[in-house]
Amino acid sequence: MTVTITVKIFAYIRAYDGPREITAELPEGVGEAVNQLLAGSCAELSKGFGSFYHLLVNGRSYHLALGENMILKDGDSLTFVSMVSGG
Repeated sequence: MTVTITVKIFAYIRAYDGPREITAELPEGVGEAVNQLLAGSCAELSKGFGSFYHLLVNGRSYHLALGENMILKDGDSLTFVSMVSGG
């Protein structure tokens, strides 16, 4: 099953030159959704920070929000934040 969610990208990511917010139809599992994003429409994103990013699901830390088994619903959001930002 797929869901339609908002994907947001915060913080400066040098190699990523795409949009900072997109709407995407993705698998309902968080882990599957992230893998599909990083392999497809947001592939440039993974070049910018590799595996060093923090993921929020509906504004809550992905690791605190049930991990791999969390199921997304239509209208949910995934937010990518680089681990290190600032000056």
